[in-house]
Amino acid sequence: MTTIARARKNRAKRLRYLRLQARRLGRRFRAKRGRGHRRGRPWLEVSRIEHAALERHGIPEEYAEFEPVRIGRALVYRGEVELDPICARRRVAIIFPVPPSASPPVIIASGPRRSRHRFHTYRPTSLCLWYAKDHPAMRWRLQDGLAVLIDLARVHLIREAWWRETGRWDGPEVHRDPNPKVDMSPTNKKRHERRKCWCGSGHRYTSCHGAISADQELAILGLLEDAQPAARHQEAA
Repeated sequence: MTTIARARKNRAKRLRYLRLQARRLGRRFRAKRGRGHRRGRPWLEVSRIEHAALERHGIPEEYAEFEPVRIGRALVYRGEVELDPICARRRVAIIFPVPPSASPPVIIASGPRRSRHRFHTYRPTSLCLWYAKDHPAMRWRLQDGLAVLIDLARVHLIREAWWRETGRWDGPEVHRDPNPKVDMSPTNKKRHERRKCWCGSGHRYTSCHGAISADQELAILGLLEDAQPAARHQEAA
């Protein structure tokens, strides 16, 4: 093979290699741009099927006042539940920062917060309705619908009231410490400060809704008696 033929062959091989690399880079760029566009949109606009699945079975009349609102990028259902055994009502906010299939919802309620079954991720403690290793029949799933989730929150609040009066938890439980101490070691403190806000914005909680007063945060969630004006202001923003 002559020198000219060998040079042409090497040039052709190099051109094929460059075209292959260009196609690979193009696919990576398009995929990355698509993921960024998807992340930039609220999950309600991306996962419409999951949004519809929440209300697929309908909402009973007793929960008809639960209204869906959008706070940040999260879908929040706000309303009141009747706790018949103790003759009381509690405001409840069910927050979906991400699609329900990706992460469990955050459920926050008004009233007393002393409980052995609550998460301290945010300033207003959220209900711990099930254990991660529970049988699927004991956990909420998307196909169960919103009404079943409200029922679980309602039963949990009744059990909390019973525990405050008697010191006994009326149901299966995993947590046994009635007065849990928050571990604020340097590692956990750093992790606690980096936690994401419940509104789904992706910002740290301490620089988002954790930066406002506790009453303002509860008002935005509809957990105060005079919450409606503040909540409407937040939704308009």
